[in-house]
Amino acid sequence: MKFWYYWWIGVAITVLTRIGINLLSEDSWTCEYDYEWKSNDVEVLMHIPVFICISLVGGIAVAKFLGTLDDIGSYIFLAVLVGVITYIVVWLILGVYHFERILSQICFVVVFIVSVVCWTIPINNYNENIETITEIVTTSTEEREVLYFHNIPVQNVSGHYEISN
Repeated sequence: MKFWYYWWIGVAITVLTRIGINLLSEDSWTCEYDYEWKSNDVEVLMHIPVFICISLVGGIAVAKFLGTLDDIGSYIFLAVLVGVITYIVVWLILGVYHFERILSQICFVVVFIVSVVCWTIPINNYNENIETITEIVTTSTEEREVLYFHNIPVQNVSGHYEISN
């Protein structure tokens, strides 16, 4: 369950990164020292938060889904299918299409694949440590008769006994 905390942190970083990509996707960005950053410099700097977002949001979501599968055939098929769908959604939401270089797009795909593999291992280990215990509780009623009380034989005890503090 702790992986969903990381995922939500990734969603927050994704929102901030998307805002940054939208702000910096213009032709130039003027710094407070009147130094203009070229769009290539901004693009290179934005790779780091995009890598983090792809790893946390896309990698954890796909790895959590794949962690529930046991059959290797369905695992490979669904890994490709879910991976492609998730990457397209992340690509659109995060705005990775603003990165014009094909090398950047290839890096994003590689980071996504590596993150799915790297998140699948601890998620599978976590899922294997979950143990389900089923207890069956039976209740029975037993009636007993007092025969001795402090080694004194007792017969036909009647009356009311009250404990006072």
